Amino acid sequence: MSAQQALEVYTKNTNVWLENDKEGWISGQILSKKLDDVKVYFEIRDDTGEVVKLEFSLEKIVSKKVELPPLCNPPILEGIDDLTNLSYLHEPAVLHNIRTRYSQHNIYTYSGIVLIACNPFQKVSLYSQDVIQDRYILGIT
Repeated sequence: MSAQQALEVYTKNTNVWLENDKEGWISGQILSKKLDDVKVYFEIRDDTGEVVKLEFSLEKIVSKKVELPPLCNPPILEGIDDLTNLSYLHEPAVLHNIRTRYSQHNIYTYSGIVLIACNPFQKVSLYSQDVIQDRYILGIT
């Protein structure tokens, strides 16, 4: 696939991930794409609230000096329980999904058949006091 073809999905208002020293990855949005010189511009807000503007050009991408930023998944997939269902499966998408699920107190996430447990010591309400009493103390199955 050519760099020109790769750039076709990077349209105005597309959300992308950018590396950040403090957060690891932060999301930004493409502001414009000029077809005459094929440059992609977007801006993000850092933790101080300051706007940071960045630019990617086709020339730099072709010469492999700069890689295109990874695309964000659609909002409908935010906090999905199985990572293999993500549209874009890459480092920032996986870390963001796990962080989202952790903040929702969903401490278990799957990646196919692999179980990912974030803070497995978190109290979960899987069993009521009656179930604990019946199954584990009285031995009823």
